[in-house]
Amino acid sequence: MKKINGVISGIASLFSDTSSNILEKYPFTYEKDVKKSLQKGWNNVGMAIRGAVEQYGQAEKNRQIKKAN
Repeated sequence: MKKINGVISGIASLFSDTSSNILEKYPFTYEKDVKKSLQKGWNNVGMAIRGAVEQYGQAEKNRQIKKAN
């Protein structure tokens, strides 16, 4: 019961202080600059594509090795 009360009071504390903006309290959770935000997003997309291509290449090599044996 104490844990539930702790969770509820924690959530309530987020909304009780209306004078301060949560985004100002925790600026690391968002990007103020749209350009930087988009750049980070596309950087992540590029890294994900690179990783997928590398995995595909490795799987293709392994398949060809098994086929040759």
